[in-house]
Parts: sequence; C-alpha cells; structure tokens
Amino acid sequence: MATSIGDLVATLGINNLPFKSGLTGAQASLMSFASKTKATLGSVAGMFGVGIGVGGLVYAAKNAVAAYTEAEQAEKKLGAVIAATCGAAGLTKTEMISYASELQRVTNFEDDATIAAMGVLATFRQIKGDHFKEATAAAQDMSAVMGTDLQAAMLQVGKALNDPIAAMTALKRAGVSFTEAQKDQIEALQKSGDLMGAQGMILAELKNEFGGAARAMADPMIQLNNRMGDLNELIGQQLKPAIVEMMTSLTGGLE
Repeated sequence: MATSIGDLVATLGINNLPFKSGLTGAQASLMSFASKTKATLGSVAGMFGVGIGVGGLVYAAKNAVAAYTEAEQAEKKLGAVIAATCGAAGLTKTEMISYASELQRVTNFEDDATIAAMGVLATFRQIKGDHFKEATAAAQDMSAVMGTDLQAAMLQVGKALNDPIAAMTALKRAGVSFTEAQKDQIEALQKSGDLMGAQGMILAELKNEFGGAARAMADPMIQLNNRMGDLNELIGQQLKPAIVEMMTSLTGGLE
C-alpha cells in the first residue's frame, strides 16, 4: 500500500524508530555494497593496470548491473517460451544458451542477442533439435548478408520452417529463390507428413545462398568487445544482489 506524505510526516514525527531502523540497515547495506563494488571492479581494473576513481566505480557498477540484467531477461524470456511450448524444440535452455555462446566465438553476434532471438524461434513448435540449431545459424547468416536485425531474420526463418509451403513466397521477397522442382518437392513432402524433410530443403537452400556468411564476416575487435561484455555481465551478476539488499533496507523503514 502506498504511503501518503501526511502519513509519512506523522510517522516520522511521532514514531521514527522504523525509519531509523531501515536507515541503519540501508547504511550497513550501502557500506557492504560499496566495499563489494570496490573489490570487484578494483580487481578487474588491476588486471589491466588501470585505476578507477569513485565516479568511475559508480558508472562501471551501474553499467555492469544493467548489462547483466539485460542478459538475465533474455534468458528468462527463453525459459518462459520453452515452458509455454512444453519444450517443443527438443532442446533445454542450457543447451540453447551453450549453442549461443558457441556461435559468439565464431561470429559477430553476441550470445545475448542470439538467446533473445532463440526466444522468438522457440515459439514455432514445429522446429526441433538439429533443425533448431541450423535455423539459428541460418538466421545469423541471413542477417549478416542482408544487414537486417537478427530477431527479424529469425522470425522469417521460423515462419519458413514452421510452414514451408506458405513461406516460400515470403522468402522469395527476401531474395531466396526456389526452382519449380524444389517447390513441388517441398510441397509434396509437407503434404505427405514429412515436415522435417521439407524443412531440410528450406535449410539447404538458405545455406546455398547465405551459408557461412556470419562466420566469414567475423571481426576480431567485435568478438573481443563481446567477450568484454561477458566479463561486464559477470561483474554485474556479483553486484546485483548487493544492490537489491541495499534498496530493500532503504525502503524497509517506510513500510
């Protein structure tokens, strides 16, 4: 329940013990957080032989926690989709995250971006197992060549594999061409119930036109920046609980 200003003034004027208690707890948590921040960021700075002032510590801590929170949300979204689809993709969240990390090592795509895009792909229940991994790589290749957003490319690939017959026209608009023989074969496979066979033909054509592009365009500086981003997220993961504890103590006296 929200506390009105009048109630707050009356509370502080008549009985300020809860507020003092909360403030004392917040002070202790703040000291703990400051100490943890200095130790965590200071050790990282020491690795690179640089010094960080108080302002730099605050900025770095804020940036690290924001980076970790973004990564955490992408993983939570992926987990929620997997749960909602009853694991239709046939891969666990851990397996998907591991594959995203594997792709980060050989492309310019950071793992968080791939994990977020996997959350989109996982909504298509007909894409399973190895085809899910191949679709992820195909979307990265298409995104790299066409210069489009990864999630948009993943959505396009997901639609194509979920219903190959309906999606061939859409893929043509994106520059993916199928011969009449291919169209007939894809349609025959899907209508006969062999959806995975039809998906295989779609993936094969995507590989023929875009295959390997994401790896070929990998830039060492971008990849280094992605690895530094992982380090930043790790720092944020260590600092976030201290911030939550500090804010809980600070607001506790106002209840």
